[in-house]
Amino acid sequence: MNFGPVVLTNSGPPPVCDRLPRAAARGSRSASLFRPPRQALAALRAASPSSVLWSFEALRRGAGRTLEQCLQDELALTRHATRHPDFLEGVRAMVVDKDRTPRWSPPRMEDVDTAGIIALFA
Repeated sequence: MNFGPVVLTNSGPPPVCDRLPRAAARGSRSASLFRPPRQALAALRAASPSSVLWSFEALRRGAGRTLEQCLQDELALTRHATRHPDFLEGVRAMVVDKDRTPRWSPPRMEDVDTAGIIALFA
């Protein structure tokens, strides 16, 4: 599945938010051929919206960087992610209470502060 280049801007919802529904629509054409992409899309939708967008941005930026630069970015991202409320919420939902119903903050990818993601990688 190719999402094409994803570039975050300070205005509007992140571009990947538009691409996930289109990919899901393509995946509905054939039950057997598109099962893995549908499962991947379901996993992306179940994950923390913030972490999905952080990951997409890290992958996008990493394409033109050295290994050392990527590892530095990864360390900074890990430090940020473990302090974000979604980290504790994921641990609560999956490990402590095991109710498998995390309440992400924000709950939708469209509501994630893209300026904050851009600043994280600056």
